[in-house]
Amino acid sequence: MLKNIPYIIFDADPFCFGPISTTLNVVEKLRQRNKLISDTKFILLGTLTSSQLGQKSGLFHDIYECDTTSATDLSRYSELIENANLYISNTNPNSIDFVAKFDTPIIYIDTLFWMWDNLHVDLRQTEKTFIQNFHGIERNIKRCRDKLGNYQIIPPILHNSLQQFIKDEPNQEGILITLGGIDTVYADTTDFYYHFLEELLSIPQLQNETNMTIAGGGKTIVNLAARFAQTHPHIHIGCFARHEFLQKLRSARKVLANPGLTTFYECIALNKDVFFLPPQNYSQQLQLDVYLQHYYSPEYGFLWQPEYGYPDIPSYLPEKEGLALIKESNNLFINNPTERKRAMDKISQFLVNENKSAHYCCDILQNNSCDIIVDYIESRVINQKL
Repeated sequence: MLKNIPYIIFDADPFCFGPISTTLNVVEKLRQRNKLISDTKFILLGTLTSSQLGQKSGLFHDIYECDTTSATDLSRYSELIENANLYISNTNPNSIDFVAKFDTPIIYIDTLFWMWDNLHVDLRQTEKTFIQNFHGIERNIKRCRDKLGNYQIIPPILHNSLQQFIKDEPNQEGILITLGGIDTVYADTTDFYYHFLEELLSIPQLQNETNMTIAGGGKTIVNLAARFAQTHPHIHIGCFARHEFLQKLRSARKVLANPGLTTFYECIALNKDVFFLPPQNYSQQLQLDVYLQHYYSPEYGFLWQPEYGYPDIPSYLPEKEGLALIKESNNLFINNPTERKRAMDKISQFLVNENKSAHYCCDILQNNSCDIIVDYIESRVINQKL
């Protein structure tokens, strides 16, 4: 364990790109501003997509394999946590009760606070909570106010490079398919994407596309790359570092994206022509419903809807119930040729349509939450003489 060296532990909930992506944005900003004591170490506790993207970023001094949703796993690092100067958790309320047993101060960032059915942890145990704004946030602020403590609602936590990308005029070419984190500690990974991609890559517009990338995280993207290497050698498939991914997103002519919140904000900021793929977790289903109501017309996404034979998936369900309904919807889709054809027809139409991307980039980036969070971290560190 580290002795007499100041260090900050970061913990990003290991599902999809959102928690680790926004964490990387904060860590990169801390490094760029370079206001902390020169030998301060940044440590990541993580697994699956979190550790995978953390390693590719090169931003951390050490990365320890740990399922931070599990107290048993966290207990292996008790001494490390106890002696940390700060513990910064992103969208992982599961770790807070464990860390709160020590005197280690906790900063909590929540990118999905708007969707929780119930707040199962008392956030008054944290020194500060940053809540990323989204539709429905007011309801949960009201419901959970007695557990919130010191909190602040902040704008989207986006990468600094988006500011420059908006000013540039890149040559838009090729297609980016981004699947998000895919694997999660909350449920077994299904074979949905194996079936879905086989069908997707057979549609004429993609068969004739010579410049295509499929991005994702976790073990599944590695397996997908191996599976399609022989049949589709021209497609670049893999987990890409944040900078490389954003470059690919910026230059893509068309984007087929999982309905994750961070990907949505990035597409909006870059004014991308995007189609949202079928949701693979509960938050994606709820988010896509909002996107198609407030930002895009219905032809820009494939939502699980009861009128097409899928179960009703209401808001504010316990996570396990929501995930079970998503899995049921996945299975119904895979086993229904009519629905598979409907999805491919929608995507085919999107690919041949003229670019009709949304135009919301102006107000998305007016205030960068990275600056707000990093200002607080730096101020807190200086005042405590880290």
